[in-house]
Amino acid sequence: MTKFQRIYEAAILRTLGASTRTLGTMVAIEYSALGLIAGVIGAAGALALSWAVTKYLLEIAWRPQPLLLSAGVVLTALLVGMVGVVASSDVLRRKPLGALRSE
Repeated sequence: MTKFQRIYEAAILRTLGASTRTLGTMVAIEYSALGLIAGVIGAAGALALSWAVTKYLLEIAWRPQPLLLSAGVVLTALLVGMVGVVASSDVLRRKPLGALRSE
């Protein structure tokens, strides 16, 4: 969504009774889910690329590291979630009346 759509959505949700904590939780969950998807795609790509490099280029035995891949997925989800909340902080602080009047 664009920033203006987020501001309008937050204003509507606040008008319906949502608190800043509720809106922050919603934003954190949304961005964490996006980070999780990005982490899974990245981990799958890293797994496939490491297999191809070890098999065809280095010609050595390939041993996947599931713990490292899992840690990468979790850290990506956490990082994207935190960056998303910080980037949306002005949307969370804005009062609903001003946003609804501008529409």
